[in-house]
Amino acid sequence: MSVESWLIFVVIWTLAGLPLGPNALNCIAVATEAGFARSLWAVAGILIAAICHKAAVILGAAAILLANAELFFTLKLCGAAYLVWMGIALWRKGDPLQKTKAPAVTRRLSIVVRSFVIS
Repeated sequence: MSVESWLIFVVIWTLAGLPLGPNALNCIAVATEAGFARSLWAVAGILIAAICHKAAVILGAAAILLANAELFFTLKLCGAAYLVWMGIALWRKGDPLQKTKAPAVTRRLSIVVRSFVIS
C-alpha cells in the first residue's frame, strides 16, 4: 500500500468515526442525568451487548439473517422504532441542565439494561 493510499484510508476512517452513535449518546445522556460514576454502568451494558454480538457471530446469526431478508428488515424496523421512542421520551423529559438540584438516582440495573438494549 502506498503512503498516499494509506493517508486517504486514515482520513476516511477518522471522519467516519467522528459522528456519535447511539451508544455514545446514551452514555452522555446517562452522565448528564445520573452523574459520571453511574454512567460507567452504561459501559457495562455496552460490553455485555458486545459479548452477545460476538456470540451471535460465532453461532451464525449472520447466515440466518442473510437467508431471511424479511427477518432482517423486521429487526431493523424494531431497532429504529426503539431509537425513535427513546428520542421522543428524552425530548418530552425536558432539559435536565435547567434543573439546579443534584443528579437523579438511577438504578444501576436499569442503566445496564437500557445500554444493552440500545447497543
